[in-house]
Amino acid sequence: MADWVRIVLAVVIVSVLIGLFILSYILNKRTPEPEGCRKASEECIGCAITGCGRNPVNHPEQNSMEEGKK
Repeated sequence: MADWVRIVLAVVIVSVLIGLFILSYILNKRTPEPEGCRKASEECIGCAITGCGRNPVNHPEQNSMEEGKK
C-alpha cells in the first residue's frame, strides 16, 4: 500500500474518532437529568478517603462558607 494512502487512512480514522467523541459529548450534554437522581456532592459529609474529589477536606473554601452560615 502506498504511503500517501496510509496517511490519508490514518487521518480519516482519527477524524472519525474525534467526530464520534464530539457527537457523544454533545448528546450527553443535551440529555436531561433523570427524576429522582440524587446529587452525591450534596450528601457527602466526608469519609476516610481523602483522595476523593468530593471530600470536604479537599474544598477548604467551601467549608469556611458553610461554617459562616451556621
